[in-house]
Amino acid sequence: MQGQSLLPLRSSTAPLAYTSNHHPYKHTHSKPSCSLRNCLAGAVASSNRACCVTAHASTATSTFSTFCPSCQPRSSRLACSCTGRALSPCLALARAEGEPMVRHMSRGARFRLAAKRGLAEGPSSASIEKGGAQAQVDAGSAKADKEQAETEGQEEDVEVPELSQASHIILVDGFKPDTVAALRGVFDARFADPRATHAERFLWDYWYCPNAAGTCQYNLVRTQASAYFTPELCAELENALLAYGESQLGCRAITPIWMSYYVDGMMQELHCDNPQGPFAYVLSLTNWEARTFRGGETVIAKPRLLDYWSSHNPNEGLEHDSLFTMVPPEFGRLTVFDPRFPHGVQEVHGTRDPREGRLVLHGWFTAPEPFFTGGLSAEQAAPVIDEALEGAIRTLQEGVDDDEDEAPPGIHVTGVWTVQIHVSGKTGEVTRIEVLADTLVALPRAPFLPTEARAMVQQEVAVWLEDARFPIASDGSDSSITLPVVFE
Repeated sequence: MQGQSLLPLRSSTAPLAYTSNHHPYKHTHSKPSCSLRNCLAGAVASSNRACCVTAHASTATSTFSTFCPSCQPRSSRLACSCTGRALSPCLALARAEGEPMVRHMSRGARFRLAAKRGLAEGPSSASIEKGGAQAQVDAGSAKADKEQAETEGQEEDVEVPELSQASHIILVDGFKPDTVAALRGVFDARFADPRATHAERFLWDYWYCPNAAGTCQYNLVRTQASAYFTPELCAELENALLAYGESQLGCRAITPIWMSYYVDGMMQELHCDNPQGPFAYVLSLTNWEARTFRGGETVIAKPRLLDYWSSHNPNEGLEHDSLFTMVPPEFGRLTVFDPRFPHGVQEVHGTRDPREGRLVLHGWFTAPEPFFTGGLSAEQAAPVIDEALEGAIRTLQEGVDDDEDEAPPGIHVTGVWTVQIHVSGKTGEVTRIEVLADTLVALPRAPFLPTEARAMVQQEVAVWLEDARFPIASDGSDSSITLPVVFE
């Protein structure tokens, strides 16, 4: 995927791109502050049930426990001494009676209550449903929580589940078959006569780049799609990629599209494209089934290689296939992957005919910004998204006292979590949230298990988005918002 770093080629103009002075959907890591306290003071309107609850994560057990810092700062009891009740009934009773709960409650308390209600279980479909039936389940579960806690006097620790699994490689087979066939046809026609000397034969750059050791880092033949194809065909390709990026990744632009071919001896050594964009892509025009060469696969490091020691087994031997994913460039396959992962191209052995080699289009999806369809405009939805994501990030950054046995506050992941928010045009309520893309990786300094660091972010963002209330659409039509949340 290595190539010249250029500005985005183009981005769609309708609907409007969401912009914000604070860019709450993009969080940049800074040195965490451990002195903040994540508090639920006044979470329940009625004073006789108000309590202050803070959550912390035990690095030893990686499970949540709770305490009241104003009453029992060093206690690990799960009962609130403000009221003498267990935590869950104290909060759940308020929900059952319709009393508001403040949105700044501690994430541990929120996840615990959600898990007991069955709402925090990560659905396999990666969607989060809301509606009237669920509201009935909430009230019934809250009553059951109260009765159970009064009997037992405490509750069990609940592990925070992930709402989606990380997917650093996305394969889309049969991508825009008519467009792909037309692109391949142009290439074949221009190489049909090897003795021809028309201008299109001289648009290629033979690229050889050595590495620091003096061996080959990159070796391929390349050109830019905009220089090779007609404006109409190039626009068709760009529009197809833009539509996919907007709807599935939350990226509103693409870099200029490269086209490269590989014949005998050509390859790319492992490298990372961190600055180029949050997602890289390879669209294959290779006649893979009829190939006469070996190699040519896209090579991508597996997560276990990048986090090797956490899963190290001294009794297990590992080979190339255990550490790298090999993605064959099948004809018409769009491979989207996380460019932060080391990747390259397996050396091609065999043919020297460009028509029989590895032929691909490649580039990066850029400009992660919300994408709006339906009755709501960007101007109407942006303030609501601002408030929700600012609240989620603020809550994640808040924490408990920096004692040696307590986890520091902060956001302990990096990557992109792209969700699609479905909004009712008649009520402005969020009816469903679907996870479209997930490249979140726990940072090495995370004081939790990687799955818990990811789950904390997913759950908090989802809760704030679920609680969001958008304006009612003027025409009453529902809306969908593709929202990429970026953590750097």
